[in-house]
Amino acid sequence: MNATACNSYTLNGQTYTSSGTYTQSLTNANGCDSTITLHLSLTPVDASVTNVNETLTATMPGAAYQWIGCNGDAIPGATAQEFIATANGSYAVIVTSGNCTDTSDCIDIFTVGLEPSGEDAQLTVYPNPNNGVFYISSENLQKPVFEIYDLAGKFIRNFQGGESLSIYSANISDLAKGTYLLRITDRNKTFVRRIILH
Repeated sequence: MNATACNSYTLNGQTYTSSGTYTQSLTNANGCDSTITLHLSLTPVDASVTNVNETLTATMPGAAYQWIGCNGDAIPGATAQEFIATANGSYAVIVTSGNCTDTSDCIDIFTVGLEPSGEDAQLTVYPNPNNGVFYISSENLQKPVFEIYDLAGKFIRNFQGGESLSIYSANISDLAKGTYLLRITDRNKTFVRRIILH
């Protein structure tokens, strides 16, 4: 017999968790033996999530995503592989690949709004609020990548910083007025700042 399934498949009490060909021997009430050959194709969904500085990332690439609060409510517009939490709470992601869907474990975020410390505290964005033109200042950045997200965690654009500058300028004045998230990645470190356009 041929079968397709998502993460696992159960036949006669035996559960299989990888694709392959399997054989079962069965005995009926009259003592007669039967053999079943199972050709199984699984399409596993990886619903694991990483968390770096309030940025949650679904591990599985190329899938469909819906971020949810762990009360079960979908977060409107939060359908990217990454989600930046803008409020403390518990979050998860529903990952869909083909006809298969799985939901991650809940991840608690409780650091939103805390004052940065250490190297993070030495990174300044000013003026803030601003009219879309602002500056990023830090003595520690070397080859930063800057990314802009909306509050639902949807990626809007990115721009590259030069080498070993202490002040970088940015212009996002073409965006609608509101609050955005600036994600700064440099040498495997990530910092997130809120940007307010008025």
